[in-house]
Amino acid sequence: MVQPMTTPDLAALLPFAQALPADATGARRLHVPLDRLPEACALAAGVGYPRLMTMVGTDDRARTGGYGLTYLLHGPAGLLSLEAQVPAAD
Repeated sequence: MVQPMTTPDLAALLPFAQALPADATGARRLHVPLDRLPEACALAAGVGYPRLMTMVGTDDRARTGGYGLTYLLHGPAGLLSLEAQVPAAD
């Protein structure tokens, strides 16, 4: 059985990621650079988050000047949100 990992554990596996506070669903959240998002998803799938539940794009131009991209993963370890910022020019 896969043992759930804490956000700090995941952050150690993904040294390029930054832990974020859990959201209302209790999902663990990590901010990752956009160009490392595929790698982060692959690593997360190997440690208990194998199923992509949804991918959401958000228009954050008013707040950050760009867009947001969130992958919500699920598996025996629970929920994990991998979040990246997309510059408006991209």
